[in-house]
Amino acid sequence: MSAAHPHQVHQSQCMAASSLTKIVFLWAGNEYSPRLGEVQENLGHACQIQPFKSQLKGEIIMNLRVSRLFASILAATGLALSFACASATAANPGAAVEQPLRFQAYDNPKFPTFAFGMEKHGTVVGYYYNANYNALGFLRTADGGYTDVVYPKTPTSTFAQAINNAGNVAGYGQIAGVNGAYGWFYDAASKAFTAIEVPHAQATDVWGLNNQNVVAGAAYFYTDSTGRGVGFTWTNGTFKYYKIPDAQFTQIYAINDNGDVAGSYIETSGASHDFIWKADGTVSILDPVNEFNNMAGVAGLNKNGDFVGPCYDQDFNTMGCFYKRSTAKVTSFKLDGFSSTMPSGMSHGDIVGYGIDATSGIAQAFVIPKSSVLGK
Repeated sequence: MSAAHPHQVHQSQCMAASSLTKIVFLWAGNEYSPRLGEVQENLGHACQIQPFKSQLKGEIIMNLRVSRLFASILAATGLALSFACASATAANPGAAVEQPLRFQAYDNPKFPTFAFGMEKHGTVVGYYYNANYNALGFLRTADGGYTDVVYPKTPTSTFAQAINNAGNVAGYGQIAGVNGAYGWFYDAASKAFTAIEVPHAQATDVWGLNNQNVVAGAAYFYTDSTGRGVGFTWTNGTFKYYKIPDAQFTQIYAINDNGDVAGSYIETSGASHDFIWKADGTVSILDPVNEFNNMAGVAGLNKNGDFVGPCYDQDFNTMGCFYKRSTAKVTSFKLDGFSSTMPSGMSHGDIVGYGIDATSGIAQAFVIPKSSVLGK
């Protein structure tokens, strides 16, 4: 079984790729309350797709019957999903690790806070919900200072997702009452936003950014009741598209400094698989599972091809999983004080993410050294 994906848990609207339902988050106290509705969108355009090279190396493949985007939303609400998985690979038995840095935006215990990346000086990027239940991007410096990141086109729903060592930021936003998402790139030097919107797409979600200012994400097209999605990278205004053959949706969640991208794809049957698509065009299908037979999801990718992401334990609680490509080993971990642990990125020897506080039930961001998680 695959755990929820950490990148797309937000308030107003999001696309659930396999079911094509729209999730609208309402708030009741500190609890998330999802409401389902129909997505009705039209499009008459097809994307130009880059050639695909397949390189299957006998790595474990599993079947997943629901979109990773949809699963992420359910996880944030405290709901669990179960799937059939392949046999387990090597993993650590989900032992608790030392306390990470934990924080909520502006040190306000009422602000649910989600972290997704960190640059070389320790500035963390993510988003939070304020007292008006607006989603705002934030930067948190190493000394605890905060700055909001608000995309002018979507001032009440800005989801900052990635940062690089130049301090540039990428993410997406949404407009209340409008089906769709609008990607953006923020240049720290000029303090200017650039729109990233795939032509003819109803939604452009941005999740990744590397130190070469290459942005990565997914775009969604709805021509009928099923819809289609493609992964993409964007470099200074130029798009490059990625689609796994026979996939209904291809989603890119992370990009490293080699230009390799990682994400998941969903077949028309509903089966889902993780992949790494290298800069040379070689694709590997990677569905490693932890000791509980639950698949390790992709959220952050390093230059070695290792990735970090969420997975489930035996009771379907969300925990972290680190996949080391060279050994094909999965190390699972939980953070003390969290009922759910959702790693969302790796940076400079640290793992970044968020968890649901076991006492308050509110999301808190975290940063923890990778060595603490791996025990070395």
